[in-house]
Amino acid sequence: MSRAGKHECLLRKQRILEQIAANTETQSRFIRRREMRGIRRLLRERAALIEELAAVDRDLTETGDERSEAGMADVIRAVAAQQAAVLERSDSVLREAQAERERIGAEMRKIRMQRQLMRKYEARWAPLTRGNRLNAKG
Repeated sequence: MSRAGKHECLLRKQRILEQIAANTETQSRFIRRREMRGIRRLLRERAALIEELAAVDRDLTETGDERSEAGMADVIRAVAAQQAAVLERSDSVLREAQAERERIGAEMRKIRMQRQLMRKYEARWAPLTRGNRLNAKG
């Protein structure tokens, strides 16, 4: 692949990384708002972007070592830095999602325990209050 072709691939990779970064930020907002339907859509879009990124990486590796071009060193470093930043942010969003999932689970367990407690309490006293004629005239 020519130098222009490598440069074009690197620029395409940079655009894909920008789209993945935007997708990650949107996922973070959806996680905080607990919108599961939106997260599923974003994950599908992210999977497509990652597939496209993998195809670009395959194109770059098939052409040989992209670091051999001295004039493209700046672009390569910028893309590598952007890729590291996207990966770091993706990891933090994943940790955020796991923490939110644990909070949701804890809330659901608490609600379930409260319901069970109320059912047991109401069921225990229900037979004693029936038919005792507390409000009967007499």
